[in-house]
Amino acid sequence: WAGTTIGGAAGFATPVPFMPGSTQMTVRVYSSQAGIPVRLKVEDSGDATKSVETEALTTGVNTWETLTFDFSNEAAGTAPLNFTYVYDKASIFFNFGTTGNDAGEQTYYWDDVEFVDGPPPLQIDLPVTFEDPALGDYGLTDFGGNISELTTDPADPANTAAKTIKPLGAELWAGTTIGGAAGFATPVPFMPGSTQMTVRVYSSQAGIPVRLKVEDSGDATKSVETEAMTTGVNTWETLTFDFSNEAAGTAPLNFTYVYDKASIFFNFGTTGNDAGEQTYYWDDVEFFQAPPLEQIDLPVTFEEDGVDYTLTDFGGNISELTADPADPANTVAQTTKPMGAELWSGTTIGTAAGFANAIPFEADATTMSVSVYSPDAGIPVRLKVEDSGDATKSVETEVMTTMANAWEVLVFDFTNEVAGTSPLDLGQVYDKASIFFNFGTDGNTAGEKVYYWDNVEFGGVIISVEEAAILDLQYFPNPVQGALQIKADSEVELVRILHTTGQEVYR
Repeated sequence: WAGTTIGGAAGFATPVPFMPGSTQMTVRVYSSQAGIPVRLKVEDSGDATKSVETEALTTGVNTWETLTFDFSNEAAGTAPLNFTYVYDKASIFFNFGTTGNDAGEQTYYWDDVEFVDGPPPLQIDLPVTFEDPALGDYGLTDFGGNISELTTDPADPANTAAKTIKPLGAELWAGTTIGGAAGFATPVPFMPGSTQMTVRVYSSQAGIPVRLKVEDSGDATKSVETEAMTTGVNTWETLTFDFSNEAAGTAPLNFTYVYDKASIFFNFGTTGNDAGEQTYYWDDVEFFQAPPLEQIDLPVTFEEDGVDYTLTDFGGNISELTADPADPANTVAQTTKPMGAELWSGTTIGTAAGFANAIPFEADATTMSVSVYSPDAGIPVRLKVEDSGDATKSVETEVMTTMANAWEVLVFDFTNEVAGTSPLDLGQVYDKASIFFNFGTDGNTAGEKVYYWDNVEFGGVIISVEEAAILDLQYFPNPVQGALQIKADSEVELVRILHTTGQEVYR
């Protein structure tokens, strides 16, 4: 094992910059024999127990050659390369394993001891399986006192998993970033209906809150966090993290943000001192791709699973799906027309692609209906339909609300277009609709107002009254275009007006 240390006990001024994909050093060697094993060893100058050794064979005789030493291929019986160690000292051994007496005196020349820069390290990406050697330690970056490393799966020695120790002294928010500061190569592809990630977890306790946080690697203020609880003890289970259900007090999921970095927190909210040192294993960090959502189509009820109920605002509107203010079991659209909103602010029902099918207008079928809950009566509500592929082909009509803080069904007749807008053309394709509340009045003038709406349907009858002579009623005008007057010879205790679908619109 006779050898020579390069630089003495102090070693190099700077450590050898090993990293995944960059694990080689070279030395030019001049040997009198071919087939001579040359060993190169690097170690921590302050701790000789931290070292790695590898070998290369000479191939030339009395000529210079460059030998390459790959420390990811450690010599048999020696420690493997560990990227968390500091290697700042090197020693070289010629004809390692053979004594001078056996080999006879030999002279070797050597020069140009260099580190070989490899290609830039690969950036990790979902799914994270911890099985690709080229990714090294997968950039696991601890904070708050955690200690993480890749190790053997406690239940399957053939599998590699991450191990995170939350020791005594760890903060309640101690966590581990997956992939380091750079995060993932591509953002997590969140979209409506696809908001989940999964992680396999092996915990020594059930009922442990595991938090997963995703953020913009370039802007930490853009993040979303959610939690799942362990249910098994010393067994693998798959935890599902739904980012549409953000952790209390954290920001909600925003589909316009880029989320390309993730961190995991075990027993979030409990310090290491309170819980005692605990060890967790985890693996297979994946995005859960839900089936694609169906394109929206009439009738729009906001109740069907698997439908893309995207609401596309413009002009300052703010819309979302929410609980019906009169029936919490019902889901409706809520549109806020805030201060600063334009007089023409509106909301497209769906995406730019519009409905899956064109609205089937015909000469005797030219209406649509929308259930509306307005804070004020006398508010003009405009409905516009257009060709999703050609915005110049459109028709608009308006109806006034008649009630405040109550549901009513507004029927829009597109043969009665708004003055100055195009008339209905039955030869055109209308497959996209937008709704405008208090059209013509901006948000600053009206003040912030909140409107609810539901049940966007093709059809709807301008209210008229069926024959009721048996009660000797008089009613006018018929059909009704504004107010309905009813006269009777006897006392009328109750009047109910029903939509053609059976929904009560007035009592």
